[in-house]
Amino acid sequence: TNRGTVMRILVAEKIATSGLDDLRKAGYDVDIQEGLSNEELCKAIKGAHGLIIRSATTVTAEVLSHADSLIAVGRDGIGVDNIAIEGATKAGVMGINAP
Repeated sequence: TNRGTVMRILVAEKIATSGLDDLRKAGYDVDIQEGLSNEELCKAIKGAHGLIIRSATTVTAEVLSHADSLIAVGRDGIGVDNIAIEGATKAGVMGINAP
């Protein structure tokens, strides 16, 4: 369980400030790191419980292999075509979208 642990949400792209404020109010550590290369994302994903992306970020099986705490990848947009859903499912990570 994550009781007592502040859950870290990695935000890899520009997201509305109001949405990020809501996450902070809910007690999440919001870690904004926009414009990461694939290699940088592989490093940044370590320890993150959630990842928020839009359309410019691709969550590959390689990225998922570096995720040691990830619960969900949320895409701010339509579809989940930029998330390796099969790899995410095997890793027990939810891939969701919010159009």
